[in-house]
Amino acid sequence: MPKAKITATKPARKPIHSLPPEVLEQAAQGWLQSHGIAATPPTENQKEIAFSQLSESLDKVLHQIKAELNELRSRIARLESKKS
Repeated sequence: MPKAKITATKPARKPIHSLPPEVLEQAAQGWLQSHGIAATPPTENQKEIAFSQLSESLDKVLHQIKAELNELRSRIARLESKKS
């Protein structure tokens, strides 16, 4: 006797983006707490420190980019002078 083919369908799940923001916030808070992370909002001092660190990091990145651009300009100039 031949075996009947059985197909299982997955139950329809609601996409995450369609959940209300309150549900997503509660889920995020629960996840943070389960991992031992305090979900308290940062203080003004913490915000200032974070902003300062971000500003310093961006400053370093911009200086590196400027240095690389200058290096590329000089390399292009050398290549163009060799062609002449």
